[in-house]
Amino acid sequence: MSKKDGLDAFLRSKASTEPEIDWEARKDRWISEITKLYDQIKEWLSPLEKDEVVRYSTLTMTLQEDPIGSYQVDVLMLLVGKQRVEFRPKGTLIVGANGRVDIQGPRAMRTIVLQDGRWLIVERSPRVKTRPFDKDSLETVLKEVMA
Repeated sequence: MSKKDGLDAFLRSKASTEPEIDWEARKDRWISEITKLYDQIKEWLSPLEKDEVVRYSTLTMTLQEDPIGSYQVDVLMLLVGKQRVEFRPKGTLIVGANGRVDIQGPRAMRTIVLQDGRWLIVERSPRVKTRPFDKDSLETVLKEVMA
């Protein structure tokens, strides 16, 4: 058997065994996870919202991901005084994760990823590692991104 025949057989086997991906279902799960994330953040900050320290706003943006196509997601804006922190979804087709949201403040940007149904903060120094995104880590992130 020549190298060409081996490559031909290999590629044919890959083409016939690749599972079909339901892109619409993946997109819907991703949008649902974003909504759950925003609801969780609002729950953690609800005492501050009641005291009118924190306010929220949303805007709708369009993401484009091949092969999913264009779709709408919300950006959560956390307003504290004159400062704004945005939770901006980047997409669901992320290497090693099921989605990414960037947290952008006036001073810095941090990234969280959805992996196995859990949100994790990505730390990039000196090597990439993750830790759980929870109420305590939200506090840390807000201190890092806000001026």
